[in-house]
Amino acid sequence: MKVPSDSTRSFYDVLGVSRRATVEEIKKAYRRLVLSVHPDRVQAKSGTADENAQREAHENFLQLQRIYETLIDEEKRAYYDETGKCLDEQTALNEESTLDALHVFFRTCQRRITEEDIATFEEKYRYSEMEREDVLNHYRNVDGKVDHMIDHIPYSEESDLSRFVKILDEALCRGEVERTPAYARSRKALLARAKRSAGRVRKPSKADRNKFAALQQAIVSRREDRAAQLDALCDRIASKYATMSGQRKRPAKATNDRQQRARAKD
Repeated sequence: MKVPSDSTRSFYDVLGVSRRATVEEIKKAYRRLVLSVHPDRVQAKSGTADENAQREAHENFLQLQRIYETLIDEEKRAYYDETGKCLDEQTALNEESTLDALHVFFRTCQRRITEEDIATFEEKYRYSEMEREDVLNHYRNVDGKVDHMIDHIPYSEESDLSRFVKILDEALCRGEVERTPAYARSRKALLARAKRSAGRVRKPSKADRNKFAALQQAIVSRREDRAAQLDALCDRIASKYATMSGQRKRPAKATNDRQQRARAKD
């Protein structure tokens, strides 16, 4: 079996799966094919040590690995579906317009934020160290006047106010924040609101919509952080490519020197 390295067949066709295949379906197809193209299996089956056959088997195996790694990675797969190309180190080095390739990659990954994204982020955020830091930072920003805290802390409700007060009280005892006169007044107000809200059904408000927008911005910010990480990766690739280019040139010079010495001896 020959695994094509060009665009004559799509990665999905090579694996024999549909473009909507799940990760599990892709893994199953890969496991089925990898045995037939593994270099050791090909050599054992042919019973020969033909150098060309071994080289082809090795190339087929590497290409199948490339296909598999692309399709099981959500972002690489999205880029491939968008461009028909594989965004890996080799692509980054050989692409005529790497910036265009990265632009398409980011445009593909910057999908619309859904309610599922918000719910997933909520599970990780509530009761986390991130939430605690947001509570303390809000306290510092308003000098302890935290009457409107739930408008600034993502996913917070009035039922969370007593918990936030506990976070602040503990931080004050540890000296993480400074005690202010404004907090003494706000603390009483927050606890009173928390008590009144017990058992009361809260209706969606304008503040909820504002918090939703803030959450969208938070998720986008995290994606921008990932973009910065990819920029750093590209810099490392470029540096590595420059080093590799220098290494490729040096053997050629050494070969010429040896040839000149041989002619001198003659």
